[in-house]
Amino acid sequence: MDFWGKIALTLARDYGELKLDAVILVDKDLASLGPNHYPKIQPVLKTLCNLVRFYDAPVIIHTERVSAENLQHLLQLEVDGFSLGNPISHMADAPSLAGMLLGGCLPSSALLGSAEDIQAATLELVSGSSTKRLFITSESEVPRETPATNLHRVMQILETTSV
Repeated sequence: MDFWGKIALTLARDYGELKLDAVILVDKDLASLGPNHYPKIQPVLKTLCNLVRFYDAPVIIHTERVSAENLQHLLQLEVDGFSLGNPISHMADAPSLAGMLLGGCLPSSALLGSAEDIQAATLELVSGSSTKRLFITSESEVPRETPATNLHRVMQILETTSV
């Protein structure tokens, strides 16, 4: 954890100097960790959050779907937001998330699909959220084969839809 923390702090400091918008910690294995591991992670997160907030940016955890029994424990980690593979509706009502940033993940299948697939997936994310602090992201890296028109379509839908 100490080694991981040093790397994250060095990167955050460098990105902070570049006027970053956010630090998003992407770790697909975090979803499979049990709550007994979170106390080991929290001190590193706290130090990272303090540094990133110095640069007026949030720290967001991005991981895959978290099991129902671990979800509430994970959401107790002290960061500024979460982007999980779980549906937004499963997270948005958690009292611990009041005022937090929540990322809705567009599946790769939608990004690679038709305009109708993009529209359905984007509207499902937006309609499943009661938060005004929603952002849309992808499950992981945007697939290289994703047509640019599909990404533009997501933006068009978001510009014309009020949350």
